[in-house]
Parts: sequence; C-alpha cells; structure tokens
Amino acid sequence: MNIMKRWFVTASILGVVLSGSEGAWGHDKLEFPESSFSRRLVPVGRILEDPNSFVWGCSPIYGPDENVHLFYARWPAKDGFTGWKGKDSGVGHAMAAEAEGPYEIVQKAIGLNKALAAHAGGEVWAHNPEIQKMGDDYVMIYNWNRVSAGKGARKIGLAFADSLQGPWSIQPEVIGTGPEGAWDHVTVLNPTLIEHPKGRFLIYYRTWDRDHNDKIGVAISETIRGPYTKYENNPVIDPAEVVGEEAAGLEDPFAWVRDGGVSILTRDFGVFKNRETPHDEGSGLLFSSEAGLNFSHLPEIAYHGTLRYYREDEIKPGPRWRRFERPKLLLKAGQPTHLFNALGGGAGATSSGHVFKIAETRDQQTSEARGRSAKRQEDKPDSGPKRLIWDTDMDSDIDDAAALAILHRMADLGEVEILATVSGSPMGYSVELVDVINTYYGRPDLPTGITRYGEKNSWILEGDTVVSEYPHDVTAENAPAAVEVYRRVLSKQADKSVTIATMGHLTNPAHLIETEADEHSPLSGKELVKEKVKETFIIGGAFPWQGHDHGNFDRDAPAADKVAEEWPVKIHWIGGDEDFIKVTMTGKGLRRVSKDNPVRYAYELAGKLDSEHHSGDLIATYIAVRGTQPYFKVRRYGYNTIQADDGGNQWRTDGNKAHIYTDSYRRGVSPEDFAEVLNSMLSAGRQ
Repeated sequence: MNIMKRWFVTASILGVVLSGSEGAWGHDKLEFPESSFSRRLVPVGRILEDPNSFVWGCSPIYGPDENVHLFYARWPAKDGFTGWKGKDSGVGHAMAAEAEGPYEIVQKAIGLNKALAAHAGGEVWAHNPEIQKMGDDYVMIYNWNRVSAGKGARKIGLAFADSLQGPWSIQPEVIGTGPEGAWDHVTVLNPTLIEHPKGRFLIYYRTWDRDHNDKIGVAISETIRGPYTKYENNPVIDPAEVVGEEAAGLEDPFAWVRDGGVSILTRDFGVFKNRETPHDEGSGLLFSSEAGLNFSHLPEIAYHGTLRYYREDEIKPGPRWRRFERPKLLLKAGQPTHLFNALGGGAGATSSGHVFKIAETRDQQTSEARGRSAKRQEDKPDSGPKRLIWDTDMDSDIDDAAALAILHRMADLGEVEILATVSGSPMGYSVELVDVINTYYGRPDLPTGITRYGEKNSWILEGDTVVSEYPHDVTAENAPAAVEVYRRVLSKQADKSVTIATMGHLTNPAHLIETEADEHSPLSGKELVKEKVKETFIIGGAFPWQGHDHGNFDRDAPAADKVAEEWPVKIHWIGGDEDFIKVTMTGKGLRRVSKDNPVRYAYELAGKLDSEHHSGDLIATYIAVRGTQPYFKVRRYGYNTIQADDGGNQWRTDGNKAHIYTDSYRRGVSPEDFAEVLNSMLSAGRQ
C-alpha cells in the first residue's frame, strides 16, 4: 500500500472528519489533533525588523560563544517581495546574546552568492538557509538559482566552514530536479538536513507536480558530503492523497531527530486551515517517523496562524502579512527551545523573523503567555512609565544638569517615573544642584542622596553659583547616603521592575553590591539588585577599547572595575566620545526657556548657550528611558572590562556577561539630527 494511502486509512480509523470529496482548499474542515509541541508555544515577537530589507526565514544555532547565531534570507526592500529571485538576494548572519533577541547583523552577506556565481558563471541568488553543527564542521544547506534561469533550474547545495564567521566552501549541486516525468522534475526547494541516530544523512526537500500539488521527498547518503541518492519510494509526504486531487499545499519542511526518530515541521496552506478565521493563515503541521521514511501517521497541528497569538491590529493586513512561514527550531542538547518563523510586515512593512519560546510545561506556557502579553502592553508608549533611579556625578561637567532636565521632561510626558536621584560625587554642591533642578521642575521631594566616598574635586564653579541662588532643601549635611537611598527605594519595588542609569562615577553601584542586610531588606546588595533591577545603563569608556583613563571611570577606577566584573544584571554601556558623544552638540534649546531656569543659568555661566556643549549624559538618559530605536546602534556579544588602576576599558569577546554597548548612530542618522531632538526637549522647560 502506498505510504500516503496508509496515512489516509489511519486518519480515517482515528476519526478524521473529511466530509464530501472536495479538497482542503475548499470547503470542508479537516481536523487534526493539536500537538503537545503547539500547546507549549509562547509568542515572543518579531526580530530583525529592517525597513530597508526583507528578511524571510531565520535558521538559528548556538555558537561556541554561547550566543545565538542566525542565518537568514534577505534582499533589498526596493526590489519588493519578489526580490528574493534577484541578484541581491542572499544569506545574512546575525547574532544575539539570547534567543529572543535583540539581534545585531554581523554580515549582511556571507559570500555565498559570490562563490556560487563563480561556479555558475553568472549572477545567482541564494535562499532558504539552514545551519547546524555536524562533527567539526558547521554545515549550511540552501537553495540557489541563476538569476536568468527559471524555477526548474533550482538546485540544493551545501556549504562548510570551521567557524560561523566563515569562510564557506561550497558544494553547489547536491540535489537537482529529476528527469522529465519524474515526481520532482519541476523543481527542488526548501531543503532540510539531518543525521539519523542509526546512521546516514537525510535531506528532505519539497517539489510540486504540474497541478501544483506539493510533495516532500528525501535523498540519502552515507556521508555528509554525499553523494545523495533519492529514495526509491518518494515522495514520503503527499498530502494530495489525503485531501483529494485538488491543490493541497504544504512547504518549508524542517526535520530534526526526536525520541530516536524523525519529526518534520511544515508550513501548511491546504491540508489544514482554520475555516472559522480564513485569514488566519500560516499554521503548521508536525509529522513523525521512526526511520524517517514512512510518515504514515496522522499529522498534528504544530502551531496555529497569527491570529491565534496576536490581535488583528497587531499584524499588518494582506495575505503575506498574516502568515508564519519557514519554521526552524533552535536546539540545545538536541531539544528544541525556540521556534523561528518568517512573518511579513513589521518595520517598513517588509518582513522579519518571528520567535516563539517553547515552554517546558503547559503551566509554564500559560504563565509565560500572560507574561508576554504584559510585556507587549509594557512596550506600548501608553502602558506605564519606566521606573528609574538616576545616578549622577554633577560635578565635572554641566551636561548632567541638562540630562536631568530632559529626564524631567520625559517624566512630564508620562514615560518615566523617577524613583530617586542620587549623587556619585562627594562634592556638596553636586547633591544640592540635583535638588535645585528637581525642585524647579516640580519634584522637590524626590529621594536624593550623596556618596560618602571618593576624592573631592571642584571642577565646575558654576555649580556653586547656581546652588547659592536657587531654593532647595537638600544639603551636603542633611542628605542621606546614596547607598541607603538605593536600598530603601529598591526594597519597595516589584521584582525586575527598576532601571538604573549612571551618569558618572560608579562609586555608588560598587558600594551598593557590597552592602549587607539592613532594616530595608534582608537581602545583600547584590541579591537586592538581582531581584529588583531589570536593566542598567552606564555612560563611560570607548569601544571596543580605550587604553587610557576616562573621566567617568578613572575618578574611582576600582569601583568601575568592580561593577564591570560583578554587577548581577544586564548592563548597557554607552560610550565613544570622539565620534559620538562629543560631536552631538546641545544647549541652544535652553535659549527658549525662562531665564529663571537653573539649567539655562548653568549653561550661561559656563558660556555654552551660544557655543553649545557635548551631550554625553543627555544621550545616556534618553536611551535609558526611550531605548535605542530608531537612532542608535547596539552591539553585543562580549563584555566590558575596566582597569582598576587607571579606568581604561576594553571590550572582550571571549565570554558573555549580558553586556551590550552603544557607541554610534544608525546609518542615516547624523549628530545634528539627534541634537535637534534633545534641544527640542530642553526647550520645553518645566510644565
């Protein structure tokens, strides 16, 4: 009996409802059981959104650096969706510290097209990449074609490298179309590769017949490099025999070894569809086989369409915007941890990747789904302000004063709740100037503290002058210790709810993680930070390295070193003076505020209202509240180190401490562009 006929008989015995004779495209509802895999999916959201490019399918793998590396199909947005068949369609490489992103592009093109073009003697496109580690090699399987050739000229190739950064050696023609009249003579595409636990390498691929009925076959080899021989009983999956002779669609197989056998995920567009919500396309099917050759068992629902996980207004309209395609799994020790798909829409209405987390249990899935829903609400501008502790030196430069002014502006807009403003400088006027600005901007009762450590240096005399002429209640004598303010404020916050942003020396954070339990919390300082703090932003240094002292680190270099080494939560470093911070000039926005504004007065005393001033602390404060989009680049994969003797810093890539850094603008954004954003905020004055 034909494999798929056995499948149909089995399905009938199990009570599959197939009313009438019409196919699944049409009218009757074909019901498949939902898999445990599907019940454990927790939607995370989009990744690799790029208004300048289409991203269509992401194949993930853990690298030796413990980062997640993605190999993905991409092409320019200007070429439209069908640009995937053009000469600029190729394979890119991105990385993230965590599977859920955010991702940074490492290589927009990995050189595969050039190698294939040299082989083919003409322009080519490459598509459908899938990456995995086999033996000592990283192995990528892919589709390619000459740009001038038709669909039938597609081929399936392999590429090998000993590093995820390449270079890649290619084996361009592992599988081609069959002879005229063969079941796969039209085309071969969507390849996926496994090594079966009982030996042999299997490549599954998709094709269709003249009526466009989709089928999946397999080719087998004793070695990874081939030769591959097509299975004599192909196709191994032929859904047309289940749903009738009308077009029955499935595509994008992804195979992996599960429980000693083989499972295949496919994107469905004709075997099963949710008839009650016909636009909710993009569901997936899950097939299983012990030997990987006989998929006679009833397929299960692997995942549902987009509208099962998102509101309709969260997904762009139109057929391509609504469906998940290109399923790929991220495996850790052979077990899937995340499902990656392609999803149309996103930034620029192009397309992006999409990630599901695979929960370990159904209870975890339910809990995490609620958490994801809350996170999506959190990310909306009107969903509630960030909760932030702002730490400043306010003694070595006046940009701290302007940064505090824009922080109050964002608080007025409801974007941030200022929990406390503490001074990392022992200079008395530093904490007093903080209170002057808080008082002027209508928040005189903000918790404010001063460090009791470090060297006193009066670097900006205008601080003394401003303090002497403006009302304030906090003085150097009555201000509590900054670490006491930290502990008191943190102890009252929800877990993982607080953002810390430091604009100067790291004296306070270093002493905070050395504190012991007290009347505010039974936790040590390090435990308290780990429990309450979600993220930390630190301005200072240059990246990837700076071999000399830096103002924010050298005044208390041992403290800076301690924070870089021991801080227990994510750190976002912001630096890069000469090409970033010091070329972004602000201050003129203060010309438009009242002359009684203390920040304007400080800039007047410093002679910076006309010549303007660099914007380091303003940029750091902005990023801490509003994030890096759409102005700034984020770089990942590594960690920052700071020398305890002089405060020099170096970015290392031989490990990972959940550190990231920003030291430049995105392409197309100029310092002048962003300076206008900051000056506009400064010009708002107090509300």
